[in-house]
Amino acid sequence: MAEAATDDSPKGVSVDGGTRVVRVSVTDNGDGTISATATDGDGNSLGTGSKFSFTNAYRVTQTSATIQGTKSLEGRELRDGEFTFELLEDGRQVAMTSNDAEGRFSFDLTYDKPGEHEYVVREVVPGETRGVSFDTHEAVAHVSVSDNGAGALVANVTYPGGDVSFKNTYAAEGTSARIVAVKRLEGATLADGQFTFQLSDAETGTVLQSATNAADGSVTFALGYGAADAGKTFTYKVSERNDGQAGVTYDGSSYTVKVEVTDDGEGHLSAKASTDDYLVFTNRYDAGGSGENPGGSPDVETPPAKQLPQTSDPLAGPGLEASIAVAGIAAIVVAVLVRRRG
Repeated sequence: MAEAATDDSPKGVSVDGGTRVVRVSVTDNGDGTISATATDGDGNSLGTGSKFSFTNAYRVTQTSATIQGTKSLEGRELRDGEFTFELLEDGRQVAMTSNDAEGRFSFDLTYDKPGEHEYVVREVVPGETRGVSFDTHEAVAHVSVSDNGAGALVANVTYPGGDVSFKNTYAAEGTSARIVAVKRLEGATLADGQFTFQLSDAETGTVLQSATNAADGSVTFALGYGAADAGKTFTYKVSERNDGQAGVTYDGSSYTVKVEVTDDGEGHLSAKASTDDYLVFTNRYDAGGSGENPGGSPDVETPPAKQLPQTSDPLAGPGLEASIAVAGIAAIVVAVLVRRRG
């Protein structure tokens, strides 16, 4: 005796593959009746009633579920695999994933028995944020796994708090640039703060900054730039203001300087200044034939010195370059003076 599977056998139920041997002996009792006895394969009497059985097993196939979410980044383009997300159940991490270039991410889960599962989805915040402000809220996903009674599990995903969505913002840290010019005065000794210079918007003519010369002749304009300036180029005019000092002939030159601001996408801005000209302003002092010399050396000519705008950012230590450039000019002047007096 054996159990056989049929087309209408219950789904998910396995057939007992074993066989059972039953021997039935029928005897004529001679009185018009017959009797029957049953024994198993070993000759043991089975008596009346069931003495053996077939055992079936009900099994379900595992199922899967996908928890989905989206990621957006404001301030620059989102990169594939840039951000990481984790899935927790009862405070325990059960899965991790990252976004694709379109901002999608998902967790693929499998289940082998019915049950209810409550998950928390959150973004992993790294130690170095690289200019990114992270969305730290926690989203909830629920997965209900049930048996359909036909040998299969069914998983249903719901989001009690709405769709799982995280939004980050990107903004690079500000940077700065310095534009440094050189002031020379022929016929007299240059004094600290003696002359005034202006930095103007090249397009509108609006004066943005004013600065005076240092005793060594350096003139410095310090400029700051923020995230909104990334990708822009700023064009400036540098000129000296004629304040009518007696005996002084002013240098009426005007120089153009451009500053290009770029964002490396890692939270850092840089400002690169450039010019095609020498930023040198030379005034002349004439005492009006009185023979007076207010401390200058009218017979000494200072050789031309090229002073380029200086670029800086929070990591570069920009002041050093400008200081070296100005000190170099001063050294040239002293060297010429020594040679001529010698």
